[in-house]
Amino acid sequence: MNKAFCVFVGFVLAAVAAASCLTVSALTYVKGDADGDGEITSIDVTTAQRVIAGILPDTGGLIAQRADVTCDGLSLPDVTAIQRYLAGLADGYHVGETIVIPSVDPTEDNQLPIMR
Repeated sequence: MNKAFCVFVGFVLAAVAAASCLTVSALTYVKGDADGDGEITSIDVTTAQRVIAGILPDTGGLIAQRADVTCDGLSLPDVTAIQRYLAGLADGYHVGETIVIPSVDPTEDNQLPIMR
């Protein structure tokens, strides 16, 4: 066989082997679930309020990502929307909906961590 062809085949096989090590996963969370425990409760309202007030640090921005139901940055309207959801009122922001963010990083698990 041609030496260049053998090198090419070796390269292709190495690329296929490397690609097979990648796993596609997704980060999932419930919109409005600030603490990440899978349920929307008054604790999520308090958690979001504490982050807004600067009392609770949001290292990595995970709390803000989960609690930002208005999609314009974590603010008091997000807290109000979560409270309306808990009261059974229409929120218009799909609070309680599961959000899936595709990921191809094999080091990530399938959930955002729970903040306690």
